[in-house]
Amino acid sequence: MSACPRWFLAAGFAAVLAVAMAVVAAAPAAAIGAAPDIEALPRAEPLDVGQSRSGNYLAGRHAQIQRDFAAAADLFAAAMRDMPASDDVLSRLHFARVLAGRIDAAAAVAEPLVTRAGAAAEPADPFARLTLAVVALRDGDPERAEALAAALPDTAAHRVLRPLLRAWAFFDQERLDDALAALEPLSWNERTNSLYHLHMALLNDAAGRIEAAEEHYVAATEDDTVPPMRLVQLVTQFYQRTGDVTAAAAVLEQFLEAQPDRHAFMARERKALETDSPLPREIDNARAGVAEAMFGAASALARQDSLEQALALARYGLFLQPELTPLRLLAAGLMESFGRYREANALYDGVAPESHLSWHARLSRASNLNRLDRLEAAEEALRALSAERPNSADPLIELGDILRSRERFRDAVDAYDDAINRMPDLRPENWALLYARGIALERSSMWPRAEQDFLKALEFQPDQPYVLNYLGYSWVDRGENLEQALTMIERAVALRPNDGYIVDSLGWVHYKLGNYERAVRELERAVSLRPHDPLINDHLGDAYWRVGRQREAQLQWRNALTRDPDPSLRTEIEQKLEHGLRDDPPATPDPGPTNQVSADP
Repeated sequence: MSACPRWFLAAGFAAVLAVAMAVVAAAPAAAIGAAPDIEALPRAEPLDVGQSRSGNYLAGRHAQIQRDFAAAADLFAAAMRDMPASDDVLSRLHFARVLAGRIDAAAAVAEPLVTRAGAAAEPADPFARLTLAVVALRDGDPERAEALAAALPDTAAHRVLRPLLRAWAFFDQERLDDALAALEPLSWNERTNSLYHLHMALLNDAAGRIEAAEEHYVAATEDDTVPPMRLVQLVTQFYQRTGDVTAAAAVLEQFLEAQPDRHAFMARERKALETDSPLPREIDNARAGVAEAMFGAASALARQDSLEQALALARYGLFLQPELTPLRLLAAGLMESFGRYREANALYDGVAPESHLSWHARLSRASNLNRLDRLEAAEEALRALSAERPNSADPLIELGDILRSRERFRDAVDAYDDAINRMPDLRPENWALLYARGIALERSSMWPRAEQDFLKALEFQPDQPYVLNYLGYSWVDRGENLEQALTMIERAVALRPNDGYIVDSLGWVHYKLGNYERAVRELERAVSLRPHDPLINDHLGDAYWRVGRQREAQLQWRNALTRDPDPSLRTEIEQKLEHGLRDDPPATPDPGPTNQVSADP
């Protein structure tokens, strides 16, 4: 499954931010003073804090690169302990604390960054101002929050965040007209126009100006052919809350018709309409408004691959509104994209059991348990989720994927079978499930069923290169449908010309057909694309041998041995190094189409 949940990356506002924010600009070195003591944080292994300031600083940089933000924060703090620190170290410490979700601790070092910059007439780290602004909002000081927001630079994402923070800070001061006016800069750019209309709607809605709110909600939904899911949720809630159930149902149905895979995520809104139980207004103060703004901006930054900046904004939003579950899931997905699965699960654990998104959080949490090599716990969690919702296929599909990745192919087949039995019918979007089950069936020596799944997947997606490749390779390996198989693999290569595994398949098909010179050309290209794959190197060695290039074949086989092949392939290569290949091509020259599996979506 995916690391960062796409359904929430898609929930923001398209192209809100075109340019990624700078992480932290290094300022001239200057003495700031001693940092607070190192903060305690539960972690998988004890943190090794040394006595050397430079050693701790370098270790902090390394932890930052590894995206272990809590460790980076502790190490930068250790580097500053009992001695002066430069603005660079202080900025790094501040940002690491933000990324670790320690906003109050970040504020302690943000204050000197902003104060010193003001005294020296130099621009302060904008993240330091953001930290102090969100803390001021949390503490009920909207005047200070507005002043800090007004001083943000007119660049990149800050150009978007400044009017949003100012508007909501004015709202908490009961200055609605000033709040609405503060949003005006967002209306000047078509990329931020929907964001402008959304927050104009939210402000008017919170102030009880229903007609003005509706006007802007409608305008916000008109900017996209399919509005973002979060926007649809807010608009649906508004119409239902204000008594226009027909409009609420129309907005929801139109969205779900265009996005049928979003039904589960809109269950709360659908149930509210079915039972005539209006959902309460989610956003009626500055803390909630700014958290919503952070969600939209973080979603956009995530789509721009500015992942650390996206996480920083998500942390600010959760600091203000911990119960904003879509933002919590976005933050967890970002941690997954960094490979920080334990931290991601800590965020999932913070989703309230009664939340309409608790199910999805627990499903993602179970997937991460597998990534943390806790297979038994993952399997137990997924089976519990499966029992909890007997009509849902999702936990069983995830379980099948995990078992297949662990090479428990027969168990994976059982999980996929149970999942498909829960589905009323198979649709074109289910091609990947059929492909996955087909792999598990083929590796379990159940070829007739596997072949049926691959053919059905191609019926749904005729030009799916991975399915074309796997089925074509399997046919050639079995000596069946050779002409059709070659055509399929050539089509796959045309669709994915730089995929080393698929190019390897084409080379191996030519080898199996006795076209050794053509096999060499294709396999040499495959090795250039995937130089570290032992099976591809082994294939090229075999092809070299067949065209009389025995010395090069032996070099290629030895190279394959250095690439950590699986035991059966290692044994086969060692035998070839000792005895060479027989004069006739081997009937089954490799352990199976394992090279295609790694391209599995």
